[in-house]
Amino acid sequence: MARAMTMEETVRRGEQIFSEQIRANIGPESMDHYVAIDVVSGDYVISQSSVEATDAIHVKRPNAIVALLRVGYDTGAAIGASLHRRDETGAA
Repeated sequence: MARAMTMEETVRRGEQIFSEQIRANIGPESMDHYVAIDVVSGDYVISQSSVEATDAIHVKRPNAIVALLRVGYDTGAAIGASLHRRDETGAA
């Protein structure tokens, strides 16, 4: 069983997996989609809905520690803030 991670560790690991393993494998059709990443296994699911992506990764990996990112944005979700869109290369 994986050790508990802080939210910051989970986000950092999710961003690292996305930039190192996922970004190069997805195309512009994934822009604005959500990526739910199990930060332990590296498995991921892409969906137009954050809920669908999260539900689907838990079907694949019931005990997943999930980082949720939005393709083309600095963050997956904004609470009391705005999302900042990136270009197709991932640049802000």
